[in-house]
Amino acid sequence: MAGWTTGKGTWAETAVAEYAGYSGFPFADRLTKKGSKDRGDVGWCPGVIAEVKYDKSLDLPGWLRETETERVNAKAAVGFLVVKPPGIGRTRVGLWWSVMYAGQWDELAQQAGYEPPEATVISGSAYKKELPALLKQPDTAAVVIRPNGVKNVRDWYVVTRLEQQVELLH
Repeated sequence: MAGWTTGKGTWAETAVAEYAGYSGFPFADRLTKKGSKDRGDVGWCPGVIAEVKYDKSLDLPGWLRETETERVNAKAAVGFLVVKPPGIGRTRVGLWWSVMYAGQWDELAQQAGYEPPEATVISGSAYKKELPALLKQPDTAAVVIRPNGVKNVRDWYVVTRLEQQVELLH
């Protein structure tokens, strides 16, 4: 299932916007597409956007690049990726995954005075196999992915549950 249909994308984006709304971001809304100048899928509040994916391919590198481009297009300070994991539906959106570059996540956590959780580190593309099982474990607070060949820790990926991202944004 490479790529996703408009129906799944719309469904997931709406679910995230609704979750944001009842999580303390009352003006969160799906963003309209702007062609090559897309500004993300959900505006949480001024300066914060999210890109939403419902796709089993787990192309985190490509999706994070897309999220960063859309963050810049939106002139937002914060952009993060939301991924709907297999087997977790609309009634548990807080368990969906939030993904950011480690450098951006660290800056946001520092500004918020948020104590970083213990993290499990995964190297390379092993995340595609290991991530779903790790994030189903209740004691896994965060997963850090070290992409192959990427030495700068700021360019690694931090994956948490969306409910943790909400805490961080508050």
